[in-house]
Amino acid sequence: MKKCDENGLPGLDPMHRMIFRSIFLEGAAAEDHFRRWIDSVDFDAIDYTSYRMVPMLFERFSHLREENPYHGRMKGIRQYFLYKNTLTVKALADYAAALNRAGITPLLFKGAACMLEYYPNPSLRPLGDADVLVERKNIGKAAGILEGLGFIPKYDTHMRRKIRHSVDYINGSNLAIDLHISTLHSDLRRGADRALIKRASERSFEGSAVRLPSPEDIFLTSCVSGIREIAGNYTIQNTQWLMDCKLIIEKEQALDWRFIVCEANRRKTGLDLFIALKLLSEVDERLVPAFVFDELEDAGNLCKALIVERYRTLGVNPFKPSAFDIRLKWTLHTYRDDHNIAVMLATFPAFIIRNFRLDHYYQIPSFVIKNVWRRLGGRSAGRAEK
Repeated sequence: MKKCDENGLPGLDPMHRMIFRSIFLEGAAAEDHFRRWIDSVDFDAIDYTSYRMVPMLFERFSHLREENPYHGRMKGIRQYFLYKNTLTVKALADYAAALNRAGITPLLFKGAACMLEYYPNPSLRPLGDADVLVERKNIGKAAGILEGLGFIPKYDTHMRRKIRHSVDYINGSNLAIDLHISTLHSDLRRGADRALIKRASERSFEGSAVRLPSPEDIFLTSCVSGIREIAGNYTIQNTQWLMDCKLIIEKEQALDWRFIVCEANRRKTGLDLFIALKLLSEVDERLVPAFVFDELEDAGNLCKALIVERYRTLGVNPFKPSAFDIRLKWTLHTYRDDHNIAVMLATFPAFIIRNFRLDHYYQIPSFVIKNVWRRLGGRSAGRAEK
């Protein structure tokens, strides 16, 4: 059964929904959701997203320790993330200092920026990795510096060809730093982040100079990156970004929603933002003003309708990279690209390679034939059963 809403859009896992409602809501309603989660959770088989939300749950509901059989265990998990985050921050600070010595000022975004700006305690925002953006002209130097600090690429060359916007690095202590050439995986155009970098403010981080994006840019990149991973049951896998977005909205009372919408449309991520905000509203409908959805509907309604319709009729997950549907991919390609038809046709093969995670152009024909054959075989089997 696909866990999607009435519009065919992806939804939250029921356990994650209980977690976030217990954090987002107030008073008795929040405590009720927390108690329901405690009654349902199996700490021996807890998923990683729920595991990362434990420190925030412990902080908020420590007064219910008498009712919580997992109080001691949750306290230990919080201490673990405090320790790991301390190590990650130290590694990131060393990297920032080394980049400064080379004349490079890195930009921190996503989880690292949110932890520094919006969380009162580092343990409350577990970091799977730290995301760092440098200008393309400095990427080689920045990678060499990172490797000089004992980090190596997490994936082999074959996998790195498929991840175009960043390279994931890891060291011997299992600490991770992602080195980016783009803040958004879906917008790899040269200069796409130039305006974002100009809007960023310079800060001192452990004695080194770094840049942090504007609140609106942190919010948008968190939303778009957050919905990248959609599981086979059509639910969002990583939901930590929902907490980030809630804290941004609460702290930035004058958050410029119209700028966020305009920037999302400029970078062809209006559909992604629409889905992310729907998920936020699924937890707490008070967070996002109604006019934001109206403006996003105006900008991306046709594309959303086409994608949802394709999903309903074919039963494929349109946001899963391996979903084989050329017409669906063409819809996504033309939505994200406002060039003329000749340019869109010329760039479509590269879009296919990126979306289906192939390595070379010559793999496209065999890939298409194999999937068409598989689909035809499935239809023949279905007719035989009838």
